[in-house]
Amino acid sequence: MTSTDAWVLEDPTRCDVCGSDSCEEHLPAAAAAEQHEAVDTWPAPLSARAYHGIFGELVNAIAPQTEADPAALLMQLLSMFGNNIGRSAHWRAEADIHYLNLYTVLVGATAKGRKGTAGGRIKQVYDLVDPEWSARCCVSGLSSGEGLIWVIRDPIEKQVPIKIKGRSTGEYETVIEDHGVEDKRLHVVESEFASTLRVLGRDGNTLSALIRLAWDGQILRAMTKNAPAMATGPHISLIGHITKDELRRDLDRIEAAFSRRKNRRRAD
Repeated sequence: MTSTDAWVLEDPTRCDVCGSDSCEEHLPAAAAAEQHEAVDTWPAPLSARAYHGIFGELVNAIAPQTEADPAALLMQLLSMFGNNIGRSAHWRAEADIHYLNLYTVLVGATAKGRKGTAGGRIKQVYDLVDPEWSARCCVSGLSSGEGLIWVIRDPIEKQVPIKIKGRSTGEYETVIEDHGVEDKRLHVVESEFASTLRVLGRDGNTLSALIRLAWDGQILRAMTKNAPAMATGPHISLIGHITKDELRRDLDRIEAAFSRRKNRRRAD
């Protein structure tokens, strides 16, 4: 048995509490949902295997009390958990270390999709589990790469001349101009992800490149004269909420914008 097989339930439709094939009380939310005819067949509900373990138990406990989609509850739970534990649990791919910071986009209808409702339910859990993280590390409002760096910036040092009785000695000393931010965990929720996509498509915006670096946990820095801040050891997770029509429209705009930039470079 491989490590992957160990996480697969032998019979995901059979309740392992009462043994019934038609149990709606104990089965994970997805298994119960599969017993009812779906109004819209796309996308297909998550398999019951997705709700394995403690995360499935928590989603199954919340699901009867909310109109939020179980899949939205699960994905936002996994995202918050992965950010909350920081740079600890990980797996390796060659020399690269991948932590559990996830980038997730929930696509659903406005209001009916209950994307924000699901997020609120999981946030409510973490308000109790880790109120300090919930208050300090959960943010929104991505607008620029420099702004992202600043939220989790390292201490900023500056060289200043040493003076004795008002006269410079010709020597310099290092002083801390800004003490920076010690906690590098950042859980970003963009309830209007269409706006974020439009930001990514702007000429000269560094956000797209930096959030890709952040997913890999690499050092974040902006190579500009007026932005000396940098962030080492970032642990950034991202959740976006968007409708299907907005996603299609704004991805087409971004693709067109990148094509224009490529053509402009060729012309230069």
